[in-house]
Amino acid sequence: MALQIRIREDAGPLEVEDDNQLDEVLRTATEEARKRGTMGAILIEAANGNVITMVAGAHETVLGFDYGHRRPPYYSSKGPSNETNRSSPVS
Repeated sequence: MALQIRIREDAGPLEVEDDNQLDEVLRTATEEARKRGTMGAILIEAANGNVITMVAGAHETVLGFDYGHRRPPYYSSKGPSNETNRSSPVS
């Protein structure tokens, strides 16, 4: 697993090779956002260009997914749904 993680606009991506490194980057980014009192976007990009965007630092986490080809469908999730096991595509 080789992923590129961006947690700051003013810094280059971090390369993550395993789940322990990924956990550490996510934990650090979340702690930094909470200390600043803001939410932070964490972009996790796979080698094929697919990107998961995670907004962290608050009580809720928001996830988004974009294919590497940048065409629909796009997906996002924010907290619990009123419907059980439902994902909402966003286009």
